[in-house]
Amino acid sequence: LLSPMVRLMGLKVVVTHHGEDFQREKWNTVAKLSLRMGEWLGVHFAHKVIAVSPSLQRKLHARFPKHANRIAYIPNGMTELPHDTTKDRAVLAEFGLQKGSFFLVAARLVPEKGIDYLIEAYRESGSDKRLVIAGSAMHGSSYSEDLLSQAAQDVTFTGNLTRSKLAVLYDNSALFVLPSYHEGLPIAALEALSFGGPILLSNIAANTDLGLPERNYFPVGNVKALAQRLRADSFDDLKPRSWQGLERFDWDAIASELSQIYLEL
Repeated sequence: LLSPMVRLMGLKVVVTHHGEDFQREKWNTVAKLSLRMGEWLGVHFAHKVIAVSPSLQRKLHARFPKHANRIAYIPNGMTELPHDTTKDRAVLAEFGLQKGSFFLVAARLVPEKGIDYLIEAYRESGSDKRLVIAGSAMHGSSYSEDLLSQAAQDVTFTGNLTRSKLAVLYDNSALFVLPSYHEGLPIAALEALSFGGPILLSNIAANTDLGLPERNYFPVGNVKALAQRLRADSFDDLKPRSWQGLERFDWDAIASELSQIYLEL
C-alpha cells in the first residue's frame, strides 16, 4: 500500500508477494479489498516484485501482463531444524507416542489449513494410528475452539512446539499430511521433506509446485479420497526418494538471487 509513497521519495522498491492473503477466510470484505489494493499498488509501483512460488508468479503474470517482466520467482528458504536423536524417546513419551505410530500435521489452527476435514477423514479411515496436530490456535477463534473440542485419545493437539521437538515429530511420524486449501509457500511441507519420511499433500497449486510425484497428492477437501489414502497398510511409496527439490530452497542460493536483483536496481 505504501509503494507509491516510497517511489515519490525517490527510492527503489522491491515487493515480496508471499501469497494471495485475500483468499484467506479470516479476513472480512474491507480487509480483502485492502489486500487486493496492496497487490495492485505493489505490482504497479515496485521496480521488482518477487513471488515466492511458481504458481503465484503465473497468477501475477496473468493478472498484470503489462508488468510481467518485473515479476520474478524466488522462494523463501527452508531452515534446517535442530535434531538431537538422543532426545527422541523423551519427546515422544511426552505425548504418549512411539515411532511410526502417528500421522502428523504441522499448521496453525485456521480454516485454510483444512484440519477440520482431515480429522473427519482420519476418523472415517478407521486407522489405528493417532493423529497429531502441531500448531498454535488463534485466540478467540471459534474455528480453533471447535477443533480443540475434538481432542480425544485418537487426536492429539500439541500446541505450539519448539523447533527441536517438531523435528522429533517429523522424523518419527508414519506420515506427514498437509490438507491446506491455501498456501503461499508450504514451509511445513519442506521441513517434512527434509527428513525424508512419507508425505501426503492436498493438490493445490502451491503444493504441486514442489514437484512431487502424483501419488503424493490428493484432491483438496475430498474427505473420502483422503480417508482412503490414510487406510493404507504402508506409506513407504510416499517417501520422496528421487526428489531433489530441497536444493531450490537453500538460503545461500536465494540470498545470491536477491543480491543480484538489488545490484541490478
